Amino acid sequence: MRERTPSADDTPKRAPPAPSRVIPQWTILALRNLCEGNLENQEIIRNCKKEGVLDNPVLQEMGLTLHEDEDGKSIRIAPLRRN
Repeated sequence: MRERTPSADDTPKRAPPAPSRVIPQWTILALRNLCEGNLENQEIIRNCKKEGVLDNPVLQEMGLTLHEDEDGKSIRIAPLRRN
């Protein structure tokens, strides 16, 4: 994928919120920066297909997990339930 030069406007102005909210925000920012003005990268993202949810050790260390809704259309970050 082609790179884009970051600008000062790309960085957040405040301290990051709780980990469960940081991951989606940084993901959205990274994808926006990757695709902005780049039709080639937009096409790659457009053709991506969801394959399922995997266990993520980094999320588990933070007490979080990924949860897929019943109809399989969305995935969210949820607290990890420990027995």
